[in-house]
Amino acid sequence: MQVSVVIAAYNSAARLICAVESVRAQDMQDFEIVVVGDAATDDSEARLTSLGDSRIRWDNMPTNWGEQSVPSNRGIELATGRYIFFLNQDDLWRPDHLSNSLALMSTDGADVVWSPYLVIPPGSRPDARTMPPADLGGLSPHYPRFDPTTFIPASCTGWRRDAIDLVQGWRNAGEVTVSPSQDLLWRAHRAGLKVVGTDRPTVLVLWSGQRKGSYQASYKPEDNQAWLSALTHAPWLVDQEMARASIARTVALSGKAPWHQLPRWTARKMLNGICRLLRIHPAAPLVALRYSKSGGFINTIRSKNDLEPRDFASRLEGSN
Repeated sequence: MQVSVVIAAYNSAARLICAVESVRAQDMQDFEIVVVGDAATDDSEARLTSLGDSRIRWDNMPTNWGEQSVPSNRGIELATGRYIFFLNQDDLWRPDHLSNSLALMSTDGADVVWSPYLVIPPGSRPDARTMPPADLGGLSPHYPRFDPTTFIPASCTGWRRDAIDLVQGWRNAGEVTVSPSQDLLWRAHRAGLKVVGTDRPTVLVLWSGQRKGSYQASYKPEDNQAWLSALTHAPWLVDQEMARASIARTVALSGKAPWHQLPRWTARKMLNGICRLLRIHPAAPLVALRYSKSGGFINTIRSKNDLEPRDFASRLEGSN
């Protein structure tokens, strides 16, 4: 098996199926899909089984951890592929995501690859030009070099198996200040692994935190379904949206900062340099100030999804 796609899932079967279908539509088909439920109680397993695809494997954890780190590590344990790719149940891949990422690993010798991504705002449709424009994420002046201050969702990343084993997988939200997915990339960078961006965006990100009630049984993932349909039946609509977002992002990155913002930029640059010297994630101090403690970032997302906050550190201690 060449690729193992690991998806951490929790009680959102309709969105999960959309994500899985975007994998099944890839232009390379040598993969398995390892879906790990975070003690899911909905019909995710039954709906996955109904697809009749022997490449899909389901494993449901007995304990709910409330975030994707532990289910993702379980997925890594179960994976048999030479490469490990992660996909959030909210997100979608373009059909060339795997092939484009694997090509970069082959030609560039990258240990970890990541793709720029298109952020789909709530209510946006691929064929409606009057909708709020999508935003292009994952870019910085350092692109395609890895920049730890730029947020890169797990859905955008692919790993050589020996690379993910070297960093020993994900750390729990109770162990880190930044999000666990950003901590994972940061540790790969610190370990001297080659982390490189691909030449084009191949991921559509549909933040669950922007979609009120997205974990309610009555929620209908109309955005996910509309964009999955475009990816599989009208890919030119997705290409048009990506081109529009690319132009907007290029203009933003090429603009000069107003003079009154320069001191703030200089202070942030100095803070980043100090963090690097201390081997601390450059975003950690600002995240700590905003969210107060480890797991605060994840709990903020949980609150937007109408989920109860968790004391991740206590749960981690209880599992040891």
